[in-house]
Amino acid sequence: MCSSDLYYHAVRPDQRKQFARQMDQLLSLAHPFQAGSAETVSTTQRYMVAVTFDDGFESVVENAVPELTKRNIPFILFVPSGCLGRRPSWVGATHPSWGERVVSEPTLSSLAGNRLSMIGSHSVTHSNLVTLTSSEVSDELVRSKADLEAALGRQIDLFSFPYGASNSAA
Repeated sequence: MCSSDLYYHAVRPDQRKQFARQMDQLLSLAHPFQAGSAETVSTTQRYMVAVTFDDGFESVVENAVPELTKRNIPFILFVPSGCLGRRPSWVGATHPSWGERVVSEPTLSSLAGNRLSMIGSHSVTHSNLVTLTSSEVSDELVRSKADLEAALGRQIDLFSFPYGASNSAA
């Protein structure tokens, strides 16, 4: 048995059908599972895949979540807590995600009630943690967790590194 993550950032309206086809193919080849959960999976499954989304974009809620719900596929949304309801501060005008918005607190709360979803931290500012001092890294991690827990009224146990970047300090 092998497990892996299938991760995305955004799913724009023009990508929704392609995303739906990918999820159909995922179901035909693997067992989707909720990373970070205590779910037990039969050892006869060949592949286990967790579907995750970094950056907490509204396009994921609008286009991916309905397709995931239709197929009963669990997912994790990793959210930069300092950007709720705003344009992502880490992308420039030429970046493909320039038109995106990070989910608002009410949208995040509604997602938290979805039995298929889990919410995780993606720092406060989406900074590259390897470029920060250890106290700045600590602030990004601790404050993001606290922000999300306050917004959702539940414990946040999952984290995804912005840019996938980490080192011994981050």
